[in-house]
Amino acid sequence: MPDANHRALTDSRALNAATMINMAVETADPLKRAQLLAESERQIAYALSSCLDECEASGRVNWSALSEATGVARETLFRQHKARAPIVVIKTSHTKQEEVMIDTVYSFETENGGWYGPADALEPGRYRNGVLPFNPSPQAGENKFAGQFLRVKIGPRPAAEVSAHAAQIRLPDGTEERIRVTDEVLDLLFDQTNQTLLRRVVVAAHYATGPLSGVDPDVTAALVTATNFMMTTAPEASFIAAVRDAVRIAESKPSPNPTIRTAVNRLSRALRDYDSLTAANGS
Repeated sequence: MPDANHRALTDSRALNAATMINMAVETADPLKRAQLLAESERQIAYALSSCLDECEASGRVNWSALSEATGVARETLFRQHKARAPIVVIKTSHTKQEEVMIDTVYSFETENGGWYGPADALEPGRYRNGVLPFNPSPQAGENKFAGQFLRVKIGPRPAAEVSAHAAQIRLPDGTEERIRVTDEVLDLLFDQTNQTLLRRVVVAAHYATGPLSGVDPDVTAALVTATNFMMTTAPEASFIAAVRDAVRIAESKPSPNPTIRTAVNRLSRALRDYDSLTAANGS
């Protein structure tokens, strides 16, 4: 199908979504508004899917760039697209009272001894160990971890952190089990730019430390700077330097708010993982 036809399909679905949103704004019936907004979300998800067709047909956009643009891990994006599924980029969250926990792979260690992800998130006795023989599809492109036997930690994590992707894990007793992995692990395994997770965590920290959060204004300003660099065509080095500055300031002015402390700790860990991945990649 030529590029023009892909573009026409994307435009049609996007315009349908816009029409439904406008109808929802103009409708007084809350049930009808809910119906229209739900359908507009479906139209947007399919519009994004056909837009990926545009990108693929152009031959000018790679999957790493698409992953960075959409905030979806490259392997997840590739798998959904090839299944002709709608592309949904927003995950459902849960409140503390209704938080659902899922047994999942939340951290892994490479053959050179480097741990990625929150390896210390659970105390001994609350997690299991396993091994992931990591052999990603050649269609996903080159991968720095390909061919390695990765040691993994498996334990309960909030459902909002868990991806739909499951990996075949070899357990200590020799049996194998398909176990889902967190979005963080998926990003770390498949993001060859090393930045998808870091950028996602920067945005989360930025929202967590907004002007109404009570956080020190210097921390807020530093995270706004890092976010602004991320949203522009500034050199990668400028973005990373801004993130380092934000982490340094945030750690020097700790917040009594546990939500903010968690956001800062995640950002600090994501920066360490970025440094480790960059060093492992020789870049």
